[in-house]
Amino acid sequence: MVGVSTDGASVMTGMIGCVVTLLREHAPALVGVHCAAHRTALATSQAARDIPEMHHYSKTVSSIFRYFSN
Repeated sequence: MVGVSTDGASVMTGMIGCVVTLLREHAPALVGVHCAAHRTALATSQAARDIPEMHHYSKTVSSIFRYFSN
């Protein structure tokens, strides 16, 4: 194994006892990266909180999703 992509949670990428650290015990050259899709999701959710138009858009999309998923 040469690399692993994670969601960025501390249990995956923290300093002590995380998955990446445990995997590095078996593959010292292992590269751990934060998944680009998860980073984008985090950035857009932050934008949705800080920009009123994005907040309204996010609430609308969530409402539509809930409507069709029921």
